[in-house]
Order: sequence, then structure tokens, then C-alpha cells
Amino acid sequence: SSEQHSTRDQEVRVLYRFHPLAGQVVPVLRRYPRGPEPYFLIRSPGKISAPIPLWMTEPTAARLGKRSPPRLSREALVGLRHEVNLARSAEAKAEAAMPTRNGARRAKKIGTRRRRA
Repeated sequence: SSEQHSTRDQEVRVLYRFHPLAGQVVPVLRRYPRGPEPYFLIRSPGKISAPIPLWMTEPTAARLGKRSPPRLSREALVGLRHEVNLARSAEAKAEAAMPTRNGARRAKKIGTRRRRA
């Protein structure tokens, strides 16, 4: 990583062309690790703090582009989403059936929210 990325209260240009802020210079609030890659916490034009991977501000990011057709079809991705939803639903049902600390079953229905009075 370059010296440019080691200072606080700086600005960086988003060079990854597929990012919504591509080409814009944004203020950096701080740099921090998040998973295996370093990130910047930036202030976007809407005054919202957002993380952005450091690599999206590197000159090599400007040269990245689409190189091959998608490997998965839309139908495969929709099917995967369906399987994930089923797994999450089963997990939520199992959690709802677990007894609470006082031994009672949870009364909350799956997929519903309580309305505020």
C-alpha cells in the first residue's frame, strides 16, 4: 500500500469504474481492516459514511473490466436464492420452537412483525 493510503483526513479518488462513485474524489474518515482486505470509511456526497475496499482506489482498478460472460445463469441464481430462503426459514422455525429461559415456547410467529401501538 502506498503512502497515500496511510494518512488520516485525506481524500481518495474511486477508480473502479463499476462503483457508483467512480471518478469522484471522496473524503476518507479512516482506514481499517475488514476481513482479509483493508477498507476506507469514506464520506459519500450524500453525507453518508460507507466502506470502500482500498483496491478500488488503486490505479489498477481503473483497468479492470468485464472479461468473460457470466458463469451462472439467472435461473441458477434464482434457484440458489430460493434454497437460501428455505434454509433461513427452517432455521427461524427451529429457533422459534426452542424454549425460552423460563421454559415457555416462543410466541412470536415466523415472518410477522409486531405493530407498535
